[in-house]
Amino acid sequence: MAASLCVDRLAALASGRNPRQSVPVRITRRRAIAAGASAASLIGAMTWLGWPWIDNARGTRYVTAVGNARNITLKDGSAIALNTATELFIHYTSSARNLQLAHGEAFFTVVRDVSRPFAIRIGKWTVRSLASAFGIRVRSADITQITVTQGVVDIRPTTSSERRATRWLSEKQEATIDTSEVLDVRAISDEDIHRRFAWRAGMIFFDGQPLYEAVDEVNRYSRRRLVLDDSELAERRVVGVFRTSDTEAFLSTLHDSLGVQAIATDNVVLLRSRATP
Repeated sequence: MAASLCVDRLAALASGRNPRQSVPVRITRRRAIAAGASAASLIGAMTWLGWPWIDNARGTRYVTAVGNARNITLKDGSAIALNTATELFIHYTSSARNLQLAHGEAFFTVVRDVSRPFAIRIGKWTVRSLASAFGIRVRSADITQITVTQGVVDIRPTTSSERRATRWLSEKQEATIDTSEVLDVRAISDEDIHRRFAWRAGMIFFDGQPLYEAVDEVNRYSRRRLVLDDSELAERRVVGVFRTSDTEAFLSTLHDSLGVQAIATDNVVLLRSRATP
């Protein structure tokens, strides 16, 4: 559009007209498409910059940055807790409560509304609930974990209406799914639930997990990356409770209990055994 105006001004000078006088601009299909592309680019830029919400065709968008968490109360009284680096879309209508978890982790406490099931789309799957409490974590592009702490939810392929494809999860059950099937359903203990959702209180709880798992979990909450440089050390077990925002306390514990040496370079911290030359 700017280039077009410059051409118009040059044409005005060539014809002896004052370029500051109004010049009729013909809106062509090409210009309309260009304007639409510019608007789309602006929206994309706002999204990339991490705005807390933006209304679009999928509903209202909520995001949390790395290391941040957020609580949302919806119009019907349902509540959502968003963990670090999460993106969620919410679209409520008079007949539906539709959500989409693009990535990250969230815990949902759903208020009962028989006429409007609470449906969350995760890739090719939809999790539906009438009234329950459960968490969903998108662990990777292919693997998602669903943990129910209260009530019942069902998991079904988004594009299939076959009831035989639906799997039900009840209280204290957890399912792991990939892009094509439910991989595993298992019972979980109160201790598992407490550890799984310690992030809601701003904490990370380890109860004998291998160090490589603990490092992956701590890395979720910081742009400072911890990197293991010792395969034997990676299998050592970690016990402790840490604040999600306190990587230094985690490193201090590793130093004292496992003899871990931390070598920092810019935003990377290399972890190795002090016995390693």
